[in-house]
Amino acid sequence: MVRFIHLADLHLGARPAYLGVRADERSRDFEAAFKRAVDFACDPSKTIDLVLIAGDLFDSHNPEPRLVALAEAQFQRIAEAGKHAVLIAGTHDSYRYPDCIYRMRTFPGVDLLTDPNIAKPHTITVRDVPVHLYGMSWDSRVSRPPYDEFKRQDLPGIHIALIHGSIKGNPEWELESRDIPLSLEQLGKTGMHYVALGHYHNFRKERPGGVTVVYPGTLEGRKFGENGPRHLVVVEIEGDAVRVEQVLFNQRTLEEEQINFALQNIQTPEDLIREIEQRAKPNLILRLVLDGPSEFFIEEEALRERVREKLFHLELDDQTTAYGSTLIHRFEEERTIRGLFVRRMQEQIRAANDEERPLYEHALKIGLEQFLTRES
Repeated sequence: MVRFIHLADLHLGARPAYLGVRADERSRDFEAAFKRAVDFACDPSKTIDLVLIAGDLFDSHNPEPRLVALAEAQFQRIAEAGKHAVLIAGTHDSYRYPDCIYRMRTFPGVDLLTDPNIAKPHTITVRDVPVHLYGMSWDSRVSRPPYDEFKRQDLPGIHIALIHGSIKGNPEWELESRDIPLSLEQLGKTGMHYVALGHYHNFRKERPGGVTVVYPGTLEGRKFGENGPRHLVVVEIEGDAVRVEQVLFNQRTLEEEQINFALQNIQTPEDLIREIEQRAKPNLILRLVLDGPSEFFIEEEALRERVREKLFHLELDDQTTAYGSTLIHRFEEERTIRGLFVRRMQEQIRAANDEERPLYEHALKIGLEQFLTRES
């Protein structure tokens, strides 16, 4: 039996700009998550043998010295605990750069799989069991497709592949120039016990052809879309049996929700604040989509300040419209320039097609905000 943790996309050094003044704090969360994963691996009660990292340990191919020292210290801990660490480069910390950290520096006790193409496996022994590791660190200058035709060698033991790439047909994104295209069907033909993937940031497990193929996802969500609980992936292989366990791991959580002003009867800023406070938690990173007709204009900075102590970060996507509100009906009765503007915009909105109408509604809202700003 062999037990290991499968990590990928730790992105040490990432600084999510959308978090503003809290970006540095969130960056430290990513570092802390890596340290906690190493704590888990080194805990004798967890009986972990291997730490596999399927790319993008760093957010840059040339990370700052502090981050290199941090990684070195964690790998030293793994080595001193008698565990193995196996690493491939990803796309952010790509091996294609001459000054890539993996070309410039070695890490204690780390088996770094740097071949740019599919090669013979690197074999280690764990609990008297041979573990054959097939991996590549993609380099656009010399790597050649197909990238997923690993061939299981006729060797006794456990066979594990590591690759950082995108499964074709994944609905989450279009393939970009630096994405390594992978075929789920082809991975199922490799005969591996386990294929450790990286690059896609949410957990995904497949079993093509009886081969266990896993994206572990991020330990802490970096951006919206990496929402909800995040997990540490623990894998146990005994004979041909593969068991994958998810251990709840994140300290902060990203969520996206919608508030419809009509359905939830939001009439005033205080109503909106109450709705937000009902959702708020100290470690929550929340994106709210606001829609429907609004009876007031949302002052985003003032609103965020009101709830600042209630959650880690609030992002607002204001898709509300003034069209159809009682506020608009009151303004269009005015014999003023503002009233004239509202009446003409209402005419444009009523005459617009489905594609144009949201643009005119937005223009009405922006125009009214300007009128009200000048009044104040």
